[in-house]
Amino acid sequence: MKNCSKTFRDLFENLSVLIYKTTTMVMIAQMRDKRKLKEKITHAVEKLYAIVANEPDFPFHFVSGERAAKIAGYPKKILAHLPQEALESFAGTGYHFQNNAIKKRDYVLDIGSGAGTDTLIAAKIVGEKGKVFGVDITEEMIKKARKNANKSGLKNITIVKADAENLPFADNFFDVVISNGVINLVLNKGKVFEEIYRVLKPGGTLSISDIVLGKAVSEESRKNAELWAECIVGALPEDENVQVIKKTGFRNIQIVDRIDVFAHSPSKNTREVAASFNAHGIVIKAEKKGGEKHGKN
Repeated sequence: MKNCSKTFRDLFENLSVLIYKTTTMVMIAQMRDKRKLKEKITHAVEKLYAIVANEPDFPFHFVSGERAAKIAGYPKKILAHLPQEALESFAGTGYHFQNNAIKKRDYVLDIGSGAGTDTLIAAKIVGEKGKVFGVDITEEMIKKARKNANKSGLKNITIVKADAENLPFADNFFDVVISNGVINLVLNKGKVFEEIYRVLKPGGTLSISDIVLGKAVSEESRKNAELWAECIVGALPEDENVQVIKKTGFRNIQIVDRIDVFAHSPSKNTREVAASFNAHGIVIKAEKKGGEKHGKN
């Protein structure tokens, strides 16, 4: 019996080790797959938005430029004071400035600042004693945004190359974080909202526009990196998107507006695919816990 017990124990221990090793290998493989997918998505997004920056008149599957801004709800009087070079490469999905989150002297972060449309608008609102930082991953957009900031004569703008999942800023640094049609393009949205929460001051405001769905996309489609740049496959169902934001710790989450941005797409296929998933733009506002905002920087 002792030998049987020992044999059984040895078998059990060997099986446990095998299960542990197999599980670890699967986890590592999944991590590698996610890293590989993220790299492919990043490459596809950079490739597409480099064209948006350098060839704004290219026939994209989505509406861009001044027409896109008008569809999103941007007032004509605001658009009239923007450089054409910034407006021509606009690819946002909503008018988050309607949230009135940004005040004089605020420090603002614009995630996915593109050619600088929203960055420039925010910089004018915060004034000389405020500051706006724009982050993007596409080198061509970064160069264009910097050029547009210089052309506008605004001295309170800084554009840096950075990943939304790893923001190069200190904790509790910003009064407001804005973003427009960008977070749907990021694989790990939970990580993005965690980073936003980290860099916001207690009581700070999340004020964004993005793409969401009325119907979930299959996992098979989500693994197609090229489809992510289409701005549909990477989006979450609306309720799930809100839950991700809530799980991060944000409170007073409000869906302020919904916009049927894909109805105006020049591509019949894009319009049909978007309609099949009820893909649409939303404007969201939320607050970081912690009471009133810190004093100005």
